Amino acid sequence: MLKKIIITIFSISLIFMLIGCSHSILDKDNPLGLKLSVSDVSNTGLKLTCQQSNTDLQEEVTTHLKYWVEKYENGKWVELEYTRTAHWDEVTVYTIPKNGEYWWTLFWIFYGELPSGEYRVKKIFEYKGNEYDYYAEFEIE
Repeated sequence: MLKKIIITIFSISLIFMLIGCSHSILDKDNPLGLKLSVSDVSNTGLKLTCQQSNTDLQEEVTTHLKYWVEKYENGKWVELEYTRTAHWDEVTVYTIPKNGEYWWTLFWIFYGELPSGEYRVKKIFEYKGNEYDYYAEFEIE
């Protein structure tokens, strides 16, 4: 009887430990608590919204204006080439408010009009000297 109780307690403890581990795995997948979403999608641009919801961050999350567009082709994401020379403003820094949001209107000025297909926009965010890639998928019909 005592053996069954010990096994039951051990099993319950193990379940709680696994639940805790899965939570930290999710945090590693999204350490900045950012979520990118799109709206007003067209073949010439879109509105990109970044929401931050990680209250444990000690410093601000920042980014620059630069972004990349990738197209889903043959089962993989392929970065689009610029149709003209790109000059990005690397000086201006945008701060994502803690537990807030920031949005940009992106125009495909370096890509031209995009044909129908599945795409995603990529932005790099910085926190404590480290860079993190984030994506938002969208479709052009």
